[in-house]
Parts: sequence; structure tokens; C-alpha cells
Amino acid sequence: MSAENLSGIEKIKQASDALRGTIKQGLADEVTGAISEEDKALVKFHGMYLQDDRDRRDERAEKKLERLYSFMIRLRLPGGLLSAEQWLATQDIAGEHTTGIIKITTRQTVQLHGLYKSHVKPTIQAFNEAKLHSIATCGDINRNVICSAHPRQSPVHKQVHDCILYVRRYDR
Repeated sequence: MSAENLSGIEKIKQASDALRGTIKQGLADEVTGAISEEDKALVKFHGMYLQDDRDRRDERAEKKLERLYSFMIRLRLPGGLLSAEQWLATQDIAGEHTTGIIKITTRQTVQLHGLYKSHVKPTIQAFNEAKLHSIATCGDINRNVICSAHPRQSPVHKQVHDCILYVRRYDR
């Protein structure tokens, strides 16, 4: 496809130096809680969305303050599988680096909310130590299949369960 036929997001991705963009510089900017529009598009491929506290918008606008920005980060959990150790690590990471809000989603994964940009790097490092990651959990990607994968429910469920275990083994 020629460059003029690319969508806006595809042009951003193409010019991003392998999805790096200026994310590093944007996260280091302490003047604002936000990042550039291009980097907002790119962080999705790293498993994050920039959000703001809707409940505080009016209050902050009245005081002529910037919105209160933070990130939501979503974990990649093939088959929705998370060991007890990984769950405990996720709780510790949420307590140390976010506002402590953890949501279990219908897509068999976990999201942490209230991640301020100064904590993005240590959060990702902590995920790596727990053998977890957020790559390819947002943006234009395929999501987890939503179904029971109990291997004894039927032959098809056993096949799905075995596939999940295979993917999980090689997804690290």
C-alpha cells in the first residue's frame, strides 16, 4: 500500500522507529501529565491508554489546571492464565505504582488503572520480573478468545486448552 493510502495511525506507526516514537521523551517530561497525540497512538501497542480523571475535570478546569492524566495498562494473559505468584506480584505492582485499581476484564485479562507517567518504566520493569507483559494488548490487535477452556468439558475444549498452554509456553 502506498504512503498516501495509509490511515493516520498507519502513518504514525510507519514513522515511529519500531513503535518507539517520542515515548521516552514524553514520559520524561515533568511539565505535563500528558504525552503527544502520536505517542498516545503508539502506547496502545505497548498495552496502555492515556486517560484522565473524569470526576475531577470540572474542578481542575475551574482552577485552570491541566486534566489529571494517568495510564491504564492491560496485561497479556494467554488463555487468561495467571499463577498465584503473578497475581500477588500484580497486586504489589498496583499498590506501589498505581492508584491501586485492578480490574479483571471479560477478555480474560487484568487492567491496572491510575498509572502516572513517572511510574510507567518501573511498572513495566516489575512486570518483566514477574514474567508478565503488556505488549499487544491494546490497539489494532487480536484479543483473547472468550470461552471456557476447561479441558474435560469436551474434546474441543481440550484442544483449546492445549493450544493455550502451548501459546503461554512460547509467549515469554
